[in-house]
Amino acid sequence: MHPFPFVLDKDKKPEDGLVIAAPGFCSRTDRNVCSAHYSKIRGLPGLHQCPYGYSSYVPKDINHEIFTGLRIEGFYDRAKLKSRKEEGSFSPPIPRGSFDKIIVGLCEKMKAVRDFLDIGKELKLVQIKHDQATEDAIALAHDIRNLNRDIKSAAEDINRMLEGKVDPVRLEDLGQTIFALSSLVSTRITAVELSSFSSPVIKQTRKSQPVHNKFFKAQKCLAGWASKQSQKEIILIGVSFVELDMLPIFDLLPFILLENAIKYSPPFGKIYIQFEESDSHLHVKVKSIGPLVDSTEIARLGKERFRAKYALKADTTGSGRGLELASQIANLHDVTIHFRSSNDSQSINGILYSEFEVRLTADKDKFAASLKK
Repeated sequence: MHPFPFVLDKDKKPEDGLVIAAPGFCSRTDRNVCSAHYSKIRGLPGLHQCPYGYSSYVPKDINHEIFTGLRIEGFYDRAKLKSRKEEGSFSPPIPRGSFDKIIVGLCEKMKAVRDFLDIGKELKLVQIKHDQATEDAIALAHDIRNLNRDIKSAAEDINRMLEGKVDPVRLEDLGQTIFALSSLVSTRITAVELSSFSSPVIKQTRKSQPVHNKFFKAQKCLAGWASKQSQKEIILIGVSFVELDMLPIFDLLPFILLENAIKYSPPFGKIYIQFEESDSHLHVKVKSIGPLVDSTEIARLGKERFRAKYALKADTTGSGRGLELASQIANLHDVTIHFRSSNDSQSINGILYSEFEVRLTADKDKFAASLKK
């Protein structure tokens, strides 16, 4: 609280001070006139005179309060205020020198309080980040524990096979599954690393490589794991020879998008990877049936920790970091990422599902130019 009347919002009447109340006249006057006055003087430290004859003071380095409704020597109009005196109103004239001494001390205290509140806000943000980091660590440990269990199971299957008759096809499938699960572990670790601006993963050497090869590899590696997850199938459509200048982290992008589709699609679902090219662009689409994302949520996908409401119902263990990490990797490679959820939906176990698509778009001419440098 302050000793003098003050305004925080230019469109509202002044609030009473602890020592001097706001003049009653100020609550009945034309607010448009007062609002224009406060807008004009805000950002101009010092004393001013309002259109109705009262003094207003704008503190230096304080961006909120404006003191007003005062009578400061040399900054109020006696003639205008003479007709506005009210019974019971206490607004004594204050000598300029006395006011200057009071206001200097007051502003110092206001700034100290403001600094204290700012420190409190910063500490609260630190606490929020600490809590989020703790949640991430718990989720990371949970995910890695589950993936490690699947890796261990596949390794045990290989050991049992080696003790008896070896099935080359089955052996290859198990090997691909272990590689895929190892890659999924890497996505969790990379998500943590990318939260740091000094992350080493963005400072590694880039190399020109075909985009199609990355998705083909992820499809082959995840096929066995997808089949094990309620008989789901990954289908690759189209061929492309377009190369991008990639960081090693790009290898994880297909795994992230396919894992997301596998995790959220219903049993016996199909996941499609579709390559399309125009003269200037390469489009890669990952399509599947997934929890409906309504029009108010779609723009928030890929943002920090956001999960749509039906995705939350379908899987309560997720953290929302998958599509966020996919967006970060795409942005690191100047690849546009776009999300689409069809309005045509059907209910499965009380959850609305529809066709969900993630589309990656790369400018072929732009990457061709970067590769020639």
